[in-house]
Amino acid sequence: MKKLAHFAFAAAVMASAVTGAATVFPTSAAAQEQPWATVTYFSGGRPVGTAEWYCSGDVIYNGQTTNYDYETYAYHFMCP
Repeated sequence: MKKLAHFAFAAAVMASAVTGAATVFPTSAAAQEQPWATVTYFSGGRPVGTAEWYCSGDVIYNGQTTNYDYETYAYHFMCP
């Protein structure tokens, strides 16, 4: 009976890990391709947000992108 409890606990942990992983990774086309350019926003010398541009036309913003001191650009490649 004790082994059955261990198996049930392990199965519950695995199930929660699988469902958690599914929500962490977005399934949009932009999330599956690499960005062609990235902008990093800085405030007080620390990065506070990013913007990523994709060839599909999508732009994904993360963190603070409206109130910052300066920004840096990184170009990775050109879209076809």
